[in-house]
Amino acid sequence: MTERAEMLSSTNITVTGSKGGPGGEGGLTGGHGGTAEGHQFTLADASISNFTVNTGLQVAPQLASANTSKPKQQRKLCPLPEPSFVGRQQVLNEMNECFNKHRGSRCVLVLHGLGGSGKSQLAFRYVHKARKRSDTYETGLQLLAHKQDEWLLLFDNANDTKVDIAKFFPNCSFGNILITTRNQEVCTLGTGIKIGDMDIEDAKQLLLNCAGDKAGVKDKEELATAIVKELHCFTLAVKHAGSYIHTRSTLNSYLPLFRTSHDRLLREKQIQGQSHYDLSVYTTWDLSYSKLSLAAKTFLQICSQLHYEGITEEIFQRASIGQEELKDSKVQHQVTGLLCLLGKQDKSWDTLIFNNVMQELQSYSLITHDQQDDSYRIHPLVQLWSNASINELEILQQSVLAIVGLSIPLGIEAEDYIYRHKLLHHISDIAQQFDITPSNMDLGVISRITIVLAEEGRLHHAEKLEFAVWEAQKQQLGDCDALQTATILAGIYCQQGRLSEAEALQKEALDSITTSMQKEGPQFLSSMEQLAEIYRKQSRWKDAEDLYITVLQTRKSHLGDGSLLQILSSMSALAATYMKQCRWKDAENLETQVLSLLKQFHGELHPDTLRSKANVAKIYWNQDRLEDAEALDAAVLKIREERLGAEHLDTVKSKASLALTYWKQNRLDEAKTLQTAVVKARKSLLGEDHPDTLKSIRHLEKTLRSQKYNDEGHNKDSKK
Repeated sequence: MTERAEMLSSTNITVTGSKGGPGGEGGLTGGHGGTAEGHQFTLADASISNFTVNTGLQVAPQLASANTSKPKQQRKLCPLPEPSFVGRQQVLNEMNECFNKHRGSRCVLVLHGLGGSGKSQLAFRYVHKARKRSDTYETGLQLLAHKQDEWLLLFDNANDTKVDIAKFFPNCSFGNILITTRNQEVCTLGTGIKIGDMDIEDAKQLLLNCAGDKAGVKDKEELATAIVKELHCFTLAVKHAGSYIHTRSTLNSYLPLFRTSHDRLLREKQIQGQSHYDLSVYTTWDLSYSKLSLAAKTFLQICSQLHYEGITEEIFQRASIGQEELKDSKVQHQVTGLLCLLGKQDKSWDTLIFNNVMQELQSYSLITHDQQDDSYRIHPLVQLWSNASINELEILQQSVLAIVGLSIPLGIEAEDYIYRHKLLHHISDIAQQFDITPSNMDLGVISRITIVLAEEGRLHHAEKLEFAVWEAQKQQLGDCDALQTATILAGIYCQQGRLSEAEALQKEALDSITTSMQKEGPQFLSSMEQLAEIYRKQSRWKDAEDLYITVLQTRKSHLGDGSLLQILSSMSALAATYMKQCRWKDAENLETQVLSLLKQFHGELHPDTLRSKANVAKIYWNQDRLEDAEALDAAVLKIREERLGAEHLDTVKSKASLALTYWKQNRLDEAKTLQTAVVKARKSLLGEDHPDTLKSIRHLEKTLRSQKYNDEGHNKDSKK
């Protein structure tokens, strides 16, 4: 069979209840009272196509065979899809395939999605493709109750979460039922198809159809593409944009207007006569919003400040059970209030409360759940709509940023790195809307956010924030918090290649510590290690080596085996100093010990394990053990790409190392490919004048020269 739609067609008959008793509700068999109204559904098949019953009652089998007086009939055709309807062929094919697959047995198909996503139009298109001629309503009733043949029953906009729509299904085991709804829980009745955004080509064509003659301008395809991308290809928003362009604007001017006045545009109704659906984009969602609980409304507003994807329960759970308190009691009170609505119970977390809030929002398709990574997504236009409903925006932004900041762990376990990596896009989105300063945000929260930014290579932004914290703490330089801030900031300077500034800052902070107890504490030793790292990068090998040995001996004598990770850190740093002095055997002895212990302690995937493995690869490379170096570098690169992404600084560093191994093996094409990617990434992340960027440019040029002259021995003596 080519298409099921070729089988089915005809007129549509509405059946209403007769008069009910005084004050009673209408029904199929009522006394006096108003005309019965209820859920609408439409029937179609080979002999009877569109049969609409407005009733709250199930069709009774005995009525199907009744030959007595006929109820009042009102002819009403199933709505035609709008003339502007385009595309969605993939969904129509899925619908067709689903119904064909279940021929001979009952099939319930649910089109679910956000209000305005085009569910009803898809259903109308399918029904009208599936229509054939029908007779009277009695025929339809008989078919429902008795005829085991192909028929289609449509329930449109079955959105009421309090109504069990299944009680309106015919009492039989055959036939086809199509439902459109915002409530994805209805999918439990059958097969669900989520109706999301249109693809770009369909959305563009819909926009141009609705825009009419106004679309006849130069570069209209390019302009239309830009507009639908800004609207995230959301069906109702695209239709509204096309209608607005048709009557009041142009393709050229709509996008700038939308960017400055999107709330007003999305609040406007569609132009009269353009559509049967006369609600604005925002009004469509207002209807759902009015039915939500306070907790659900609050969560939507929180989501409006975050990135629209990757919203997890873990963010709120970590912020709730963490021990750190904000120094601003007013902000702490606001944060606690928000978290209590979502599941905070004293110092614990109640997942059931959170899940109930998520279920409520999903029942209106206002958020969707990604089961693969257990995260939630909110449509970007729903974000705009939700943001427009906020009365005290700055207070909410401050509170959401504090929640994210409080959730950030300071640990060095693999899960800590992975979690911090996931927060980058949320922090970036908040920072675009909210100017983070020590005057409006807790200093501890800012420092935690800085750690994420620095780990992700956002060094300029990280430096700006951490410097502001440092300035605010200058009056208490002897405090360990200030020492930690100075160490973080010095580390950022190092990554930027600003070694003199890093040295001066770190020395100033260390000199402010006076007591012997503090000088043997973990924060002081970490700061000393940071200063040694600065010396190493300045090629002051002896100064670096002396400091590293001091730190290592202090940790071993005062901190014992319980501080194994700090001891391993010192060993690895000392090994790096030996590498800079070309003391390869000394470096290898230390770093292979570190790697072996890290594998036992953290496992193969931990960032510290990967860092150590990369160091061993570098040692092998400089000893001309190229196959060993390649194996380690390739393994590290694969894991970093999978866990951090191709553009992360650590991933880029792995590419640079592997490229040098390829170059030394005379695999010049492979080296060139990797080095080209490294140069591009470092220019973007670090800037064109950063030492690492300049070094990678030199390496690429060297590869190009080797490739040009095909000289295998050319420049093979440079260091990795």
